[in-house]
Amino acid sequence: KHCGQCISICPFDAIIEEQKGFTILAGGKEGEDTRFGKVIAEFLSEEEALSITEKCLIIMKEKNTNVSEIIDQEGFEHFKNSLTLDSYSRELTI
Repeated sequence: KHCGQCISICPFDAIIEEQKGFTILAGGKEGEDTRFGKVIAEFLSEEEALSITEKCLIIMKEKNTNVSEIIDQEGFEHFKNSLTLDSYSRELTI
């Protein structure tokens, strides 16, 4: 979905790129309980993608755990919504 491959392989140039951007996924896990990450947001600018990534790192640092554990404890929608809160817009210091 939205990988862009069809644009580059169409021999007739019938497909035109309308929108370009980043997709953020979170909550993936490997090991015995393997699962794919879920989409947080699509078609983000580089600045928006970096902002969400920074907020995610801040949340992980504050909770001292990984995203899949946070999602297991709080739920995906709660985690997704927390990435839009201004309370996580402060500087990230590692």
